Amino acid sequence: MVQQVSLGAPFNSKLIVTDGSFKDGCCGMAAIALDMTTQEWHEICSSGEGTSTLDAEIKAMALAMQWAIDMNWSSITLLADCLVAVNALKAKTLPDWKLADVFFKAIDLAKSFNVCSFLHVTHDCITGVNDLAVQARVLRVVNSFTVGDGLPPVNPIFFP
Repeated sequence: MVQQVSLGAPFNSKLIVTDGSFKDGCCGMAAIALDMTTQEWHEICSSGEGTSTLDAEIKAMALAMQWAIDMNWSSITLLADCLVAVNALKAKTLPDWKLADVFFKAIDLAKSFNVCSFLHVTHDCITGVNDLAVQARVLRVVNSFTVGDGLPPVNPIFFP
């Protein structure tokens, strides 16, 4: 007997895949947002000063949440490859006192949604977002927002 399983987005139809890049005091933050209902996708990236890879990862998640708020998305699922950041935001537990400002900003942003879920994914699932974060850091990109065309650089079937 063959069982057909629907592979929808986890929890809701709005997925945002995030990643951060850090080197020599500079962070690159990137997100690719997928609306599984409309099949639209967007790239969001920025850069700035930072203190660590964890700082860049949390800043990328905050950037994505702020963008989703600006787009009037009321329910999102954020996917990231940084297990420390994902677990900290899920538990609302500060992972490093030096990151209190950015961490509590991310917590406040998450409160803006009816549902805001954080999920960990492996790095190989988000290479397109990683490339975008590295480019944002290297090129010192300041707040770039683009609407995607064609297939997104991350494949939503890889996500749980």
